[in-house]
Amino acid sequence: YLRARAQQLTATENQPKALADRDALKGDKPAGSGTFAGNWDIVVDSPIGKQSGKGAFKVEGNKITGTQSGSQGSVDVQGKVDGSRAAFSGKAYTPFPITLEFAVTLDGDTFSGTMKTGPFGTFPVTGKRL
Repeated sequence: YLRARAQQLTATENQPKALADRDALKGDKPAGSGTFAGNWDIVVDSPIGKQSGKGAFKVEGNKITGTQSGSQGSVDVQGKVDGSRAAFSGKAYTPFPITLEFAVTLDGDTFSGTMKTGPFGTFPVTGKRL
């Protein structure tokens, strides 16, 4: 009975809300599709204001490498990609040694997430493909 009843349901008021929401989200380009490879405008929302930078990334399999640059210089980064998520890090030396750790989620031509700056905290970061 339940199987037959489930087959009768259509996108009407009889359909459970979760299924209707799922169907509404379907499209040609699912959220998170795309690649981190390429050139990016990057903005870190730090306690001293928004800090702009650039990113240039390559992706091979599940490995991401590249460079993140800003007003204090550039940092070579490397890490892993898992679907629409990436985690990568690099060591900066100016104005002092510090490891920058990024955890971001891709959504088409944008990404968002966090950048951890060691003992100085974790801050929101966004990126937009150039």
